[in-house]
Amino acid sequence: MEQKKEDGKAFFTQGKWADALASYQAALAYPNVPVDMQSLLLSNIAMCQLKLRDFAGTLSSCDQAMSLPNVAASVMEKLLFRRAQAYMELDQLTPSARDIKAVLQLNPGNKPAALLLRQLQERARADASGVGKALKSLRDTPSLDALRFLEHASDTSIYRDVVAQHGESVLWKCVYACEDRSVGAAALRVLHKMSTASSGGYSSAAAVLAAVDLTILTTFVQPPQVALVNGNDDGADSSVFALEVGVIGLCGALVGYLAAQPTETSDRTLAPRRLLLDAVLNGLRSDRVPLQVAALDTLLTDLKQLHAKLRTSLDELGIFPLLLSRADVFEDRTVSRVALVFSQVLA
Repeated sequence: MEQKKEDGKAFFTQGKWADALASYQAALAYPNVPVDMQSLLLSNIAMCQLKLRDFAGTLSSCDQAMSLPNVAASVMEKLLFRRAQAYMELDQLTPSARDIKAVLQLNPGNKPAALLLRQLQERARADASGVGKALKSLRDTPSLDALRFLEHASDTSIYRDVVAQHGESVLWKCVYACEDRSVGAAALRVLHKMSTASSGGYSSAAAVLAAVDLTILTTFVQPPQVALVNGNDDGADSSVFALEVGVIGLCGALVGYLAAQPTETSDRTLAPRRLLLDAVLNGLRSDRVPLQVAALDTLLTDLKQLHAKLRTSLDELGIFPLLLSRADVFEDRTVSRVALVFSQVLA
């Protein structure tokens, strides 16, 4: 039994959760295992089940251990904490909070438990604001209703709640994994708004940048010779190209965030900035007017105050000849914007 327990410990240290679980379960299956050892093994089993995201199994193991007599306080503390984590993952916030508070009563200095309690409070606040419900809907079955709620929120502080629940990753998945382009476009608009809105000095742009795969994002807007959007755009408006328009906007917002960082940080982000900026200009290179308009609007809004910082990259990417090529007096949607971008870049 002792050897199996040690095997489990070694496997766990190596990150081999399934092997560790099997070893601990084998140790527990030995006859006449002392009660105190049973509770310890069950605690370790629960720990492995958490790692394997078997939350129902975690609850069962913890309950089984807690039903044993005379469980040591140190083991009970671990059992309560692991059960609280499982409850939280299952969106059962009330029992999770109860267990965390019990942990803190046993050990007020338990920092992971204090952190989990704060996360629970953030989750509860997000649920109260409607964010939790919206994100749950997006995780289950992405819908425009949930995305519209997030997109049109009047109080941008809810985006802090979105980040607290890792909602930026959920939104990004809607972009690259959902077959409905309108859902992807709506998710991009939410990510764009999250990247540009701030509340009380808080910005969620960093979280969005960490969640988004820039290589995938920028492939949605290709140069004309390899463009993914085909067909004639006669009479088409931006809704036809909503996904690509959303990509251009988000790329611009992320360029703006990166360019606004301190110089030492900004220098390290030159490559992703250039990649994103090139994607914005691909909109301008396109022969699709809605994409040209989206690129010009991004240059006029998301990057309005940053043209000086981006001047070298803009020059290298051919901004001036590109603008000249789009100065078509017969195209009302672009000609006035081109003039404004010209004046801002030259300022």
